[in-house]
Amino acid sequence: MRLKLRGNPYGNGRAIFSEQVVALLGRLIGAPVPEVRLVTITAELLALVNIDLGGHAAAPGLHHGSCWANGFSDRMDFVRYRDRNREAFAALHLLYSWLQCAGDQQDAVPLDPAFAPLDLLPAEYGPALDKLEAVAADAIADVVSTPPEEWGISRDDRMAFAGHISRACP
Repeated sequence: MRLKLRGNPYGNGRAIFSEQVVALLGRLIGAPVPEVRLVTITAELLALVNIDLGGHAAAPGLHHGSCWANGFSDRMDFVRYRDRNREAFAALHLLYSWLQCAGDQQDAVPLDPAFAPLDLLPAEYGPALDKLEAVAADAIADVVSTPPEEWGISRDDRMAFAGHISRACP
């Protein structure tokens, strides 16, 4: 398991919120993302490991955990098994493009150019696109409400994000 602690100096709580939410959204459309969990870290455990987060100690509470997948990488120059995993790559490409979409639903969604070397075919996006089109607003609301309030993401910010991605579906 890979653990990211609340209060780390990178992202002020938004980094772990984003990782948790993106993975949960990816699961909704069948993208190959790690399984994520909220992980409770106790004060007793933290006393044993003495974790420093940019000059302050890690706090007990709920943190972000994701399953570690040995032998995999997020580096595009390290793509293996491209022929056996074309639909999985297409789902991941769709997830990246969906969440990076900056326009409204009337604009064409720009596809993330990092996936261009894979030469994915339109039919390979079909299964993930079908799942994406079936994602209901209440499923998105469930996802953005999953990270705990102690991570510092306001209700208004969660609602704004949920509204944006609901309208930005490719």
